[in-house]
Amino acid sequence: MEFNTPFTHGPKTQRPESVKQIMAGIMALLKTNGGGLTFVELETIPGFVGEMDMVLRNRNVILWTGVSIEASQAIQDMRNDEIIEFESTFRLTYGTCGKFLRLPLVSNSAATRILKNKHWSYKYPHWLPLVINKGNNYLAHREVMSNDRKE
Repeated sequence: MEFNTPFTHGPKTQRPESVKQIMAGIMALLKTNGGGLTFVELETIPGFVGEMDMVLRNRNVILWTGVSIEASQAIQDMRNDEIIEFESTFRLTYGTCGKFLRLPLVSNSAATRILKNKHWSYKYPHWLPLVINKGNNYLAHREVMSNDRKE
């Protein structure tokens, strides 16, 4: 699953500091909340909010609007490294947070295909409401981040 991001960077050791800070903020929220994070909750992380839309490349599927380039890159990197994983959720989950997108929703069958990286696209923009959970490599990455702070 690739996002439309205006830049990419070299090896992971060369991530911009702002991307690392957003990743650390996501890790902290996952540690505190255990998972099920909405993009509304991620907006509390300094540097997360911006003017981009997180859109799945060539699919016309919008994940969230009003994010920074760095936030989009942080989420893409964390998902690619299996530190986080996405799970589709109900619009109501975002309604209880007080914010949601006013777009048609991605169907359940399309959401399943999209989350499994299978091809699916829409002619017009649709919203895929997601929550973010801990991925398979969350614990290993958390330990690496803890060691970095001690040095």
